[in-house]
Amino acid sequence: MMTTFPYKDSAQALQFALGYFDRLQADADIRATWLKLRAIVQLKMRDPDIQAYVDTRSGTQMQVRAGVAAEPPNVVISLTADVFHQIYTGQLNVIMAFATGKIKTRGNTGLVMRTTWTLPAAIRIYREYLKEIGVKEEKGSKKIKIPTRQSTVSGERPMRLKERFLHGERQVCIERARYLTESYRQTEGQPAALRQARALRHILNHLTMNIAPDELLVGGLTGKSLAAAVYPECAGQRILGELPTLETRQDNPFHIGPEERRELEEMLLYWRGKTLEDYARSAWPPQVADYYDKIAPFILTEIGGIAHQLLNHEKVLQLGLEKIVAEARQRRGSAAGEQADFYEAVEEACIGVIEWAGRYAAEAGRQAQIEVDPQRRIELERIAKVCQRVPAMPARTLQEALQTVLFVHYAAQMESYVSAISPGRIDQFLHPYYAADLAAGRLDRRAARELLECFYLKLSESLPLFDSDATVAFSGLTSWANTVIGGTDANGLDATNDFSYLALEAMERMRTPQPNFGVRLHANTPPEFRNRVCQAVAGGIGNLQIFNDEAVIGAMIERNIPLAEARTYGIIGCVEPAVPGCSFTSSDAALFNMGLCLELALNNGCGRIVTEPIGPATGDPRSFASMDDVVEAYRRQVAYLVSLMIDGLEGLARVHAAHKPTPFVSAFTDDCLAQGKDVTAGGARYNFTGPQGVGTATVGDSLAAIDQLVFREKRVTMEELLRALDDDFEGQEPLRQLLINHAPKYGNDDDRADAWARLAAEIYCQEVGKYPTYRGGRYQPGLYSVTMHIVFGLLVGATPDGRHARTTLSQGVSPAHGRDQHGPTAALRSASKLNQRLVGNGLALNQRINPKGLAGPQGAGILDGLLGGYLALGGMQLQWEIVDRATLLAAQERPEEYRDLVVRVAGYSALFTDLSRAVQDEMINRMEHEI
Repeated sequence: MMTTFPYKDSAQALQFALGYFDRLQADADIRATWLKLRAIVQLKMRDPDIQAYVDTRSGTQMQVRAGVAAEPPNVVISLTADVFHQIYTGQLNVIMAFATGKIKTRGNTGLVMRTTWTLPAAIRIYREYLKEIGVKEEKGSKKIKIPTRQSTVSGERPMRLKERFLHGERQVCIERARYLTESYRQTEGQPAALRQARALRHILNHLTMNIAPDELLVGGLTGKSLAAAVYPECAGQRILGELPTLETRQDNPFHIGPEERRELEEMLLYWRGKTLEDYARSAWPPQVADYYDKIAPFILTEIGGIAHQLLNHEKVLQLGLEKIVAEARQRRGSAAGEQADFYEAVEEACIGVIEWAGRYAAEAGRQAQIEVDPQRRIELERIAKVCQRVPAMPARTLQEALQTVLFVHYAAQMESYVSAISPGRIDQFLHPYYAADLAAGRLDRRAARELLECFYLKLSESLPLFDSDATVAFSGLTSWANTVIGGTDANGLDATNDFSYLALEAMERMRTPQPNFGVRLHANTPPEFRNRVCQAVAGGIGNLQIFNDEAVIGAMIERNIPLAEARTYGIIGCVEPAVPGCSFTSSDAALFNMGLCLELALNNGCGRIVTEPIGPATGDPRSFASMDDVVEAYRRQVAYLVSLMIDGLEGLARVHAAHKPTPFVSAFTDDCLAQGKDVTAGGARYNFTGPQGVGTATVGDSLAAIDQLVFREKRVTMEELLRALDDDFEGQEPLRQLLINHAPKYGNDDDRADAWARLAAEIYCQEVGKYPTYRGGRYQPGLYSVTMHIVFGLLVGATPDGRHARTTLSQGVSPAHGRDQHGPTAALRSASKLNQRLVGNGLALNQRINPKGLAGPQGAGILDGLLGGYLALGGMQLQWEIVDRATLLAAQERPEEYRDLVVRVAGYSALFTDLSRAVQDEMINRMEHEI
């Protein structure tokens, strides 16, 4: 893989660049995108120094010229030739280059961002151009590999499996894409539900059987160990241009062989014009598509698939899929039209999963016949018997129950998408099988824990394959599979049981990135259980989060969910509560840039990075007479952009129902069979959709600064403030320090700032909550960001809280970086003042604490005190990072030594070494509290 630009002579380099742009024009999609800009884009490169510009103002001609444009350009892009080369060979994506300052711009950056969705095609054209003009790839480049090391715990099966997981080579598996495409080619013209079901069955009947040494639980999303599947029908086209460099890219490299790559490229061509993104673009109003391309006000994550579900494992465990098939068959007898198609699709999909389990039974039996180790032969024979029974029939033992959950989990991921298919309350639906095994003497506690530890590892093996842009926005190779323990039952009684403790103990030992591990606490949680949770956190467990039953249940009741059902909630993905078994919430449907809305309010509807008009004209802020005017302008910007986001999501909801229904998941989701309706069409009992607001503290602190320094104390005029924001505080550092140090900040238990943060969040939440969904439910807001606070920050100029342009926005409901100066208790008190009952889709509060203060037996007590106060104040969710900055810096410098370091990234956990450099840096720079 080449690492440098091929020419050092300026004349040669200029001809090379002009020739490349000529070839770009030949691609219809790229040319159309550039023509829509109607702008002059000036390009400046160094080493060698060349200049060129693109003029598309006519809207009909894309003129590429050498030199400097005669008229002022709309945007100037400056970068080195090597960075240009790295981008177009796929090593360095555009967002990362912006984030690290490797690309610098002046003017309307939004114009540049409009072209990023064509980057995969541009990369392909670039590499073809290099080959055609005879520029050869450098020899001697090496595949990125993670060094291996010996297990720290020898002899234990789960630890051996974990070592393989941590240090094995990540691969791309094209089998799902291959067999999906085969099936879709054969079923063109058939109803969508039947096409989906037949595709799932075809995949499961052909997927390679893979039972690894030591495994007690089997199955997987792919036919390889430690591999990512491809979803060509979703956003798979976006990976097309990056296939040649997947193995050598900077973040999350994946191996794919040349034959598989060629086959995948051919398959992806079939899906052109047939993906969810293609259908969505045709369904959206033109303005939504335009805004989506800018990546500025919001992103619509449903474009990559919905997933994000709490599956009804309890129903499958108790009935088995055969009984569900029988019910669907019976109902089909009296149905017609779409209902009959739906019932037939349910049968087809469920039978496919039963057959898949049978194939695993046969493979385990085959391996048992040739196994020389007597103990392993017994294990394989047991696996064969388990797979012969489940998930077709009801589970009887813990191993059968865990195997059922895995088969259902993986099949749902294959049908929908890999992201956030969540098991839910494992201590509630698995405890009966555990207790029965103990009573019958089939297992002891240690053997049960071993099964559970193997289960955690199997969940961790589902890897997403992201293009380079999504790798920044959703950093870390995680599938966001959430499990929850503790809480209450439907009657409000404590539901903690022995399996709750066992699940926590297994996670303490394994510390796997999956599942995202939640604990529900309430007023009557046993003190010993809460203490065990605090011990686990103080010990540095990296993926544990805490939910307050009173607050979460209260927020669900606000959504008209009956109390008894609300009490049984589980968590989807990051932090999203839902009723298990009867909900289809699309709980991570979109992310919304609240920070940009404030910028628009202070710039009459225009941005500073994206300089063209985005929102409505809300008046010259120099004429604002009070904070009421500022707030009203912010409110109008939020209302306008939320309405566009909802238009986009409604279009996507219709596209999913029409082109990507999920009959397998619908088969056991209440009340789909009764209605004869897929979950994507509104068949579930609860049909919420959840878009998340990003930048609560950034907006709150900015409003507080304007209130305090412009209107109350009059130490800064609005004119002075706006000029400083326009210039990104260049030459005005005293003013910036005044904004930082003499205005109140959210996170310090200061009512002045906390009230503004509360208002900023309320405006967003109330606006989202106004809208009904296509499926017959309501939109419900969340306040968390995954890692989009980094990406959104790149498109927001300087803000009145003293934040520089292009730097990260605040994350979730956490204070902005370094602004919480009065300790962890003050920060928790600030967060508790937000109107958390409005946040039906959940929120994420991160807090980092230096582990030194928690050493010894007193550590758990300290955390318990902090936790007790926060819960009493009504806080909904909390997660602690018990890791110091020095450890994170060492892990960044020497990743091979910290391969097993699991950290809380946002509302989810991941291996630190799997995070992009930008996200690692953001985590390193978070406030670290001393206790």
